Amino acid sequence: MKEMSENLNTIIGKDSKVIGEIHSEGSLRIDGKVEGAIEAKGFLTVGATAEIKAEIKTKEALIAGTIDGNVFVDEKLELEKTAKINGDIHTKVLTVNTGARFNGKCQMGSQTNKNPIHKKEDEPKKPEEKEPEIL
Repeated sequence: MKEMSENLNTIIGKDSKVIGEIHSEGSLRIDGKVEGAIEAKGFLTVGATAEIKAEIKTKEALIAGTIDGNVFVDEKLELEKTAKINGDIHTKVLTVNTGARFNGKCQMGSQTNKNPIHKKEDEPKKPEEKEPEIL
């Protein structure tokens, strides 16, 4: 999996520190420090220099840095060899490269993501079918 740079909306550089919540409608790359909560509706890239203390919710992710917190990924999560996660992982698909480490529980599959970024209320509603009236 490669970083989805063509739609990259936000970059937090390696010399930056953010304390609070980050909400991104698109893709996000973090190379610096973040404390709080992260929500990205697009692709999340956590660079090797990143140090994150936050719960993360995203659609897809590539992690090479350090995360202290739970990670919720709707689709695919890939851990690079430099990744270190201290927290639980919830994802459909997980790829772990040799050298990556995580301490926590891992739940995989389509029904395991208890805290999805794309909730059912975000999906378009189907029109309700009405029963035919008898005159």
